[in-house]
Amino acid sequence: MRQIGTIANEENAHRFGDYLTTLKIENSIDSASNGWAVWVHDDDELARASAELAKFQANPADSAYDGVAKTAQKVRVQVQRAQERRAKNFYDVRTEWSGVAARAARPVTIGLLLICVVVGLGTRLHPFEENTPLWEHLMFASPRSIESTKEDKNAWLKDLSHGEVWRLVTPIFMHMGVLHIAFNMLWLLDLGSMIEKRKGALIYLLLVLCSAIVANIVQNYWDGPVFAGMSGVVYALFGYCWMKGRFEPQEGIGVSQQTVMLMIVWLFACMSGFLGSIANAAHVTGLIVGMLFGYAPTSWRRAKRKLRQGI
Repeated sequence: MRQIGTIANEENAHRFGDYLTTLKIENSIDSASNGWAVWVHDDDELARASAELAKFQANPADSAYDGVAKTAQKVRVQVQRAQERRAKNFYDVRTEWSGVAARAARPVTIGLLLICVVVGLGTRLHPFEENTPLWEHLMFASPRSIESTKEDKNAWLKDLSHGEVWRLVTPIFMHMGVLHIAFNMLWLLDLGSMIEKRKGALIYLLLVLCSAIVANIVQNYWDGPVFAGMSGVVYALFGYCWMKGRFEPQEGIGVSQQTVMLMIVWLFACMSGFLGSIANAAHVTGLIVGMLFGYAPTSWRRAKRKLRQGI
């Protein structure tokens, strides 16, 4: 929100504010030391609103501004009704966890959870010092490659050359302890269900796979190929919901401010080192990937609008 100027007369200031409202430019009129300040809420509308202010100040008695108060009120009522409809449609996954229909509506989320549970049982949720054959088969880089190349962080490329492409993703299904898997699965159910229900399985799977692959590769180069967990994907889901809630709330996807604070505080707590060895690079990378996915449509629309205005 930015101030675009001031108007000396209060009546004129509110009339101009009403006029901007009829143009679908969200604004506020506030008292200022030198008159009445005009604030525009959307940065993309600053140039247009400033041009309109210049026209208004040149001729505030123009007939174009007659009767704008009634029209502006109708616009505000329409906006209020639209917000109420969005609020009714907003999906709160916590109220639907127990419903059979809800479970059927998010099969990808349930499938990911079941894979993690099966892998957890198959690997006994043991740390890497007690590897099982399944664990070795799902690691980002095989023990064979790690041993032959020692600390070489390009060991995974050797496995890829042998066709073991699944290793790019499969570390997200492995966990090291009951608390580790429980924490990730709760967030997966919450955030994943929300995205899958609203955006569909295809976009949801694309987000999961992209965030898993990118986060795993970055984590490998940051701290080596020995890591496991869904946390990078969970942070991607969080980042996606966060951006959607801020820039496209009409889609019914979002997280509360308390959740944002909790996830950011937990991110930095993990970085502190007090919680042990944690794949922090995967967390940060997943968050960035999710935020990019969530903000991309808004960024694209704004770019197209600026191109049209430029033309």
